[in-house]
Amino acid sequence: MLLEAEGKIKHLVSKEDIKKAILTPPETRAKSRGKFIKACFKNPGLAKRVREFNWGSAAIYDKIIYFGEINNPFSVSTVVENGWPFLRPGIDYRPLRHF
Repeated sequence: MLLEAEGKIKHLVSKEDIKKAILTPPETRAKSRGKFIKACFKNPGLAKRVREFNWGSAAIYDKIIYFGEINNPFSVSTVVENGWPFLRPGIDYRPLRHF
């Protein structure tokens, strides 16, 4: 703050833009990944069914959900963004059957 008070710092973006960037995720696969994680927190039964989770995808049930195009980190997932039924809160997730 001292350098800013002395006028030695030039801001490229406004403080409002910084606050917006912190609170609003960019339209990238990170946004889709975050929505998926949020759905898992809202639905513990869903979280229990996730077999694998990484930066680009999650395996649940017999499906793989891609958070965007495999080689494009700036894409989003239409599956997550449009909301598959099992990503919605309030669905009864029964325990997994073990064979």
